[in-house]
Amino acid sequence: TTKDNPTLDELKAAWLPHVTKIENIQALFNKPVLFTEVGYKSIDGANKEPWKMLAVDTQEQADCYRTALETFFLVSKNGLTLAMMSLHSTTKESST
Repeated sequence: TTKDNPTLDELKAAWLPHVTKIENIQALFNKPVLFTEVGYKSIDGANKEPWKMLAVDTQEQADCYRTALETFFLVSKNGLTLAMMSLHSTTKESST
């Protein structure tokens, strides 16, 4: 997003254009997509400029991780990843 402390829904919406691009690449090569790393610093503005060192904001960091995982994985109530979701279904499901 372009703001500090976005809501979870705003963070999820910010992922949607990337999901579409990844779906297109996945369809082109007919291969699964593997994420090996996702990283956010514990700073205010981590979602918009993760390379900058600014004021510490652990809640924004947690929100960024949560929405990244919820966008691409089915996550249980206790936070453990249960199964990878198809990219197509993530764009149509509502937030949990």
